[in-house]
Amino acid sequence: AEPVQPVKTADPWLEWKASLSAPELEAVRLVLCGQSIQKLADENRIMLEVLADGINQKAMDFLGDTLLEVDGNVILYEDYRDKLVEILDGKQ
Repeated sequence: AEPVQPVKTADPWLEWKASLSAPELEAVRLVLCGQSIQKLADENRIMLEVLADGINQKAMDFLGDTLLEVDGNVILYEDYRDKLVEILDGKQ
């Protein structure tokens, strides 16, 4: 995957979203819906942990925290659910 250049906006959540690759963005959408991202990772030839870690690293860079827990499955931290729904629905 080619590196994504951060887009500077006034909102770090929008900057984070803009920094995600297409597979990372789809993975966030799937996790938000309670679905597994294993098939997505396999289709993109990315290890599940690497995919989740990439999302978390970008979240740490832009938001100062991680969003996903990786423990066999990938789980979204509930504290961020509402904000992610808002960001992914484009209401900001």
